[in-house]
Amino acid sequence: RGLGLLLNLQHLSAGENNLLEIPAEIGRRVCGGRRAGNGAGNEDVAKFYCTKHSWRGKYKRVFSIGTKAITTYNPNTHEVTNQWCYNEFVGIAPSPKASNEFIITMKKGRKTQQMTFSTEFRPEVLTRTLMFSPLFCEQPRNETDKHMFLTEQRDDVMKAIILASRSNIGYDIAVHRDLITQHDFLERRLGKYSDDDSITSLTEFKVQKHTPRYLEPAPRILALSENCIIERDPSTYIVVTIRPLSEVFALIRYTNDPQRFSIEYVNGIVRKYSATERDALLCSILDGVRASGNRDVCVKMTRTNRGQRLGPLHLPVEEEVESQYLKYLVNTPPSVQFHEAVEKFNSNVAYSGLNHAVSSEGIFSENKEKLINGSLTALLMKEGDQSSLPNDRLEEQFHALRRLVASKAGYEAFTSLTNFREIVGKKVVRALRRKDDGISHASVDFLCALMQPMHDTTT
Repeated sequence: RGLGLLLNLQHLSAGENNLLEIPAEIGRRVCGGRRAGNGAGNEDVAKFYCTKHSWRGKYKRVFSIGTKAITTYNPNTHEVTNQWCYNEFVGIAPSPKASNEFIITMKKGRKTQQMTFSTEFRPEVLTRTLMFSPLFCEQPRNETDKHMFLTEQRDDVMKAIILASRSNIGYDIAVHRDLITQHDFLERRLGKYSDDDSITSLTEFKVQKHTPRYLEPAPRILALSENCIIERDPSTYIVVTIRPLSEVFALIRYTNDPQRFSIEYVNGIVRKYSATERDALLCSILDGVRASGNRDVCVKMTRTNRGQRLGPLHLPVEEEVESQYLKYLVNTPPSVQFHEAVEKFNSNVAYSGLNHAVSSEGIFSENKEKLINGSLTALLMKEGDQSSLPNDRLEEQFHALRRLVASKAGYEAFTSLTNFREIVGKKVVRALRRKDDGISHASVDFLCALMQPMHDTTT
């Protein structure tokens, strides 16, 4: 009895009852070293839009997990309301009162203090925070870096995994009672992507994979099928990893190395490679991902700043968050520079456009069309000196424009806003004169969104 298979535990038949596999991401230690002594130098790693519960009432807060501290911000002013360094942070746990609430515990003198927050992204908040548990003032016990192992205490390991998941992130892991053989496991190890359409390569590229597991880059064959991106071992042609194209979030084309690139996935995983045919490879991946129906993928020069996004990558942010960052473009807070406001907007709005771009009915409903037009005007009026603007910031501006014109109001602004066509035309011409492939792609991709509506034309 008993086999752990990924996150759904499944049984092996007699004779094969001591094999247990844990996915590579589980148990991986994200940070180490000394505990943070103060909040100086803290860098936000992930942010979530939450509600703080207190005896005075409920308040909207941005809950940020950082490299040295947990911080809460006022979402309207982006001012810090609270910050707890990890050396005074005791822990975080799901609240038994509600499925969307969690409790944080901090040191306060010789005692401890608790605060309650709620969010629909509770598992993600708990998971991201617990990645920094080695820095907490109370260290977790029984840590392990093992991902696949043989054990005579298999049932105990399974129970421990289930209990840890339930008590730490409030997630119940299902246990399958069906018996399987080791042969069945190997045959079905790719799950629902074991069929021919998923594993049959349509195009292949030789790449070098850069990973901390190996001192030297590992040779791989990076292949595309109808619906998946596949890594194969070139010596055996065995599938090493396989992921659906729908889970690709962004493609990073580094400017300081003509062969380096990265693939970002919606679950937060980033894979780094190098290839002699890098640009041809990126074109193939981009075409394949968009052909599979994933319209949110884009190519850019820099990694996504997870510390700017108020939620996980695989789910859209709330309507209030989108509106807040639209307002940031129009009325940038004094503590935020304009290029930072553009980066925050891009980090929280899908590349395919705003999810909440149409005004809802009601007396106090927000005029989204006016807000979108104001944001477009602000982007063009505050664009800065286009001749001296760094490439990555210019790319961010084109990506923000593309996100805005993907909406119906933004698309119509091309003809309705005064001087919009002239200003945009000059901006694109100046960008193309830089003769930088990344900037050229960003500007042309923006123009493509103006040539054909990206929004639903039936609404």
